[in-house]
Amino acid sequence: MSRTAETTGPADRAATSGLTAAAGRVRALVLAGLALLASLLLGALPAHAEAAPADATVLPGGSVVVPAASAAGDDGRWQLVGTPDASLVRTASVDAATGDLSVEVAPGYRGRLVLVRRAVDRAAGTATEPERVVLDVAGDAPLAPGERLRLPLAADGGAEVAVPLPALEDGASYAVEAGPSLVADVDPATGDLRVAASAAGAGSVTVVATAADGTAGDPLVVPVDVAPSLPGLSGATRADAPVLLPLAAGDVDVAVQQPSTGAAAAVTPDGLEVDPRGTSGALALAVVPSAGGVVGDPAPVVVDVAPVVASVELVGAPGDVLRAPLDVLGTGVAVGVLDDAGGALAVEGDELVVTVPPGAAGELRGTLVGVDADGLVGDPADVVVAVSGPAPVPDAPVVEPPVEVTPVLEPLDEDGAVESPSSEVPPADVVEEPEVPPAVPAPAVEDVAPAPVPDAEEVLRTQGLVASAVAPAPGPAAGEDVVARAAAAKLADEELRASQAFSAAASPAPAPAMELASTTAPVPAGTQLAPGLVLMDSFSTAGPATTTTAVPAGALPTAPVAALPRTGGELAAGGALGGLALLLGLGLLVAGRRRLQVGRG
Repeated sequence: MSRTAETTGPADRAATSGLTAAAGRVRALVLAGLALLASLLLGALPAHAEAAPADATVLPGGSVVVPAASAAGDDGRWQLVGTPDASLVRTASVDAATGDLSVEVAPGYRGRLVLVRRAVDRAAGTATEPERVVLDVAGDAPLAPGERLRLPLAADGGAEVAVPLPALEDGASYAVEAGPSLVADVDPATGDLRVAASAAGAGSVTVVATAADGTAGDPLVVPVDVAPSLPGLSGATRADAPVLLPLAAGDVDVAVQQPSTGAAAAVTPDGLEVDPRGTSGALALAVVPSAGGVVGDPAPVVVDVAPVVASVELVGAPGDVLRAPLDVLGTGVAVGVLDDAGGALAVEGDELVVTVPPGAAGELRGTLVGVDADGLVGDPADVVVAVSGPAPVPDAPVVEPPVEVTPVLEPLDEDGAVESPSSEVPPADVVEEPEVPPAVPAPAVEDVAPAPVPDAEEVLRTQGLVASAVAPAPGPAAGEDVVARAAAAKLADEELRASQAFSAAASPAPAPAMELASTTAPVPAGTQLAPGLVLMDSFSTAGPATTTTAVPAGALPTAPVAALPRTGGELAAGGALGGLALLLGLGLLVAGRRRLQVGRG
């Protein structure tokens, strides 16, 4: 704007001066009305009309330390989550022990800055929720040409900032013009420039000062960066498993600040995928939004990654000492025994040592657990030891005890052959009378030699019985009449039947009530025991024990045994056997004589 100086008289100068003053007052009233309208519009904006209080204030280009509410403890640490843009912050760090946040901001801007920190408790294996630290970058000095304003959008999509403007002379005023998505005015009470935004992006506000006489000063153009923002993310996984976190970015571009532990993260259409890649711990990274060329504050992403200890399967025998390397994923993992299977499991360095107890069988089961450097505890890992015992021993064959058999003398028929055994044995007191053949004239015996009488001892040996001191029965005198022979035959037959009844009564088969107990019986010195022989001391059907000595059938005759003292029972047994032998001899004698008679006839 140029002015042309004109020379005039006093009257003209006075008139001109009055017109100029009136015009200035009108212009001032118009600007005041515009400012009031802007104030009304600014005050009508919702949630962001009142900005949240800042945690600290720092001058542009200055430094500040923001202490933490509490220390991390003896076994804890604080960490900074995400790194602010280098154009806003020169340096930022967190004291691991105290949690104090030290920040040096860059010059050239005013507004707000957000940083994030959190504490990790190694002893408890937990981490606190990320803590947002809001810094108000401002000063008492008026806004200078070239300075920028920075407004981080809040969660509700609003932002506001206020900065002082240079002081005005009396009667002067400011006129403010804001760009799209911005509302700006001058606070009439403080004279500060207030700017509000509802969308992310770059814009500007123009401020013009007008003097009391209506003269407008040079316009002040203030760049305004409305920074986008994202909510923080959190999750949990294992060192061997990626995790997908939901990320609602909308139209905002997202960059990832990778963690320094070796893990990796990437933005996908479905969200943010974090891959631990074998690392563990309280993983911290950040996603940084941007819109319209304005970079927002990093949004914290915290993932608790648990270590992994692989399960172990072994095979061993009782008394074995087994060793197996531990397969572990994680950062600074220490493996401990959660269940030692009764003292059988131990960890030595990076090896699992299993001592199989003597007498163990089946399976030994225990569990291991891993704890990483941040105190995060992994899932229990199973340890299974299959105990292989000795080869099974087959069952011993069942050996039946030898059956004791009492020999029974069978009766002989007329030809000397053994009669067929009868299924029923007649009672001992029932004896059938034998039929007496008619008297036949006795043949002359003068010139007939008597038939040889078989030796009873030899017969007993043939039957498997012990030889008894039985004298051979004398043969009949020559010329014995027929009546004597018939009487002898009848007597022999009666004795034979009595022997049969005696044998049936002595046999254990027909008497189920009789119980026999075997023991060693005294035997006379020099007696030969034949295979299958049974010596009986006494017996009773009422139940008393019977002393029996048995020699297994098929064994070779034994050597003579030493003489033992005899009891009354033993003498009775010997007498019974002697009677049996005598009856057998008589039967054989009768049979021989019958054959002789048949031959003569």
